[in-house]
Amino acid sequence: MDEEPFSILYRDEDCIAIAKRPGIHVHHSTLSPHEISCMPILRDQIGTYVYPIHRIDRATSGIVLFALSPEALTSFNQMMWSGGMKKKYHAIIRGWMDDVICDSPIAIDEKVHEAETHFRSIKRSEMEYPSQQFSTTRISLVEAELKTGRRHQIRKHCAHLRHPIAGDVRYGDGKFNMLLRTHHDIHRLMLFATSLQFIHPITQKEIAIKYDPRQEDAALDSFCDYHGFRF
Repeated sequence: MDEEPFSILYRDEDCIAIAKRPGIHVHHSTLSPHEISCMPILRDQIGTYVYPIHRIDRATSGIVLFALSPEALTSFNQMMWSGGMKKKYHAIIRGWMDDVICDSPIAIDEKVHEAETHFRSIKRSEMEYPSQQFSTTRISLVEAELKTGRRHQIRKHCAHLRHPIAGDVRYGDGKFNMLLRTHHDIHRLMLFATSLQFIHPITQKEIAIKYDPRQEDAALDSFCDYHGFRF
């Protein structure tokens, strides 16, 4: 039997949550009109139309939630707008980050927006390869909770704090990324949407969806196992 395109993390009559792979859009993008997106693939996989409730960056992997009808989408959107969805991410970054709240404003399309991300340090480690004037390269696994939802917010805030995310070719550290590619065969952004919690707007049940990115990436699994990173 062929492997399904996406792992299904949760499904009921109103919504479905999948594990999105890195390198694929949630929905069609006019900026990248020839690139594939989750929507038509998932539609074909489950045999019904889907409607994205939220999105994550193309380079990010992890939980994406879709409604299964326009009516359900309206209910979920109302829940989202009222702040009823709690989203958490994990990232592997350069350096040893302390617990911190970053509220640096973010510019999008020439407009400046307020933004707030709460970071929590989970585990620190070191790579045995030199970095700048140091004999090793410090790395951390951190948890990030969004209080606002700006484009590339976590990536920009990590760069602002001088703790760029591993594999970030846009805001990150090229030499750091090269170490991961050369020594660990990791060619991706190390940012993962790992937790989604909300009160179902139709059934009123408490829903908690989790995602462990190591399950679908052997190189990442090996790297995390070596450094003791657990999601």
